[in-house]
Parts: sequence; C-alpha cells; structure tokens
Amino acid sequence: MNFLAFPPIRLYPVAMPRPPRITEPGLAYHILNRRVLRLPIFRKHGDYRAFERVLALALARPDAPKLLAYCLMRNHWHLVVLADKRSNLSTWMQWVQVTHTHRWHAHHHTAGQGPLYQGRFKCFPIHVPYWTARPSAQADFD
Repeated sequence: MNFLAFPPIRLYPVAMPRPPRITEPGLAYHILNRRVLRLPIFRKHGDYRAFERVLALALARPDAPKLLAYCLMRNHWHLVVLADKRSNLSTWMQWVQVTHTHRWHAHHHTAGQGPLYQGRFKCFPIHVPYWTARPSAQADFD
C-alpha cells in the first residue's frame, strides 16, 4: 500500500479567517490601539508630533475617512472618524499602524525587538450628533 495515496492528517485545526470589518458610509467610528504590555508609545513631544505627521499623511490617502477628533495618551491613542463611501478603515488603519511602527522602531533603534502595538486596532461604531459631522455645522449657528 502506498502511503502517499492517503490524504495527509491535519495535526492542527483549520484556521478560521477573521470576519471582514465592514465600513458603513456615514457612520462614525471610535478607533483605538495601545502599546504592547502598556508600555509608553510617546516618550517625548517629538513622538507625539511624529504620530501626528503619519496621521496627516494617512488623511491624504484616497481611502481615508474624515477625522473628527483624536487623543494621544502616553501608551495608547483614540481616533474618532467619519466614514464615507470611499473609506476602508481596515486598509487605512493598517497603513497608519505599519508606517508608524516602522518609523518608531527606526527612530528608537529597536528594529527586530518585537511589535509596537498589542494587536489589531479596536473599532466601534458610535453615535455622533448630525451637526458635529457636517462641514457646514458652523453655518447653522450663524
């Protein structure tokens, strides 16, 4: 009997892919991520500015959402964005995090010493009042 005629036996379970993240146009999302082991991402003012530069470049991408607010904490960050029909939060955030991670490791001379972020970013749809998300919101009060 030829042992190659039998199908191979799987010694590990079949991996299930992650469910795709759906970006619904017109919805606002709260996005956040933190450093692995809750270590500081931002050690000095230049680290904050470097992340803001990456964020500015990311906002010029064609798949970028509209940035409504952001908050940078010592070991994590929060973004509030408004998705439109061209937005793809998964590819956009992948670019933000990979670009920031490469630049962070290059600046701090820590390339090859492990991940910067604890994992995939967290993303939650949130309710944002209609007037805060409209570009002409100020005109309503004049």
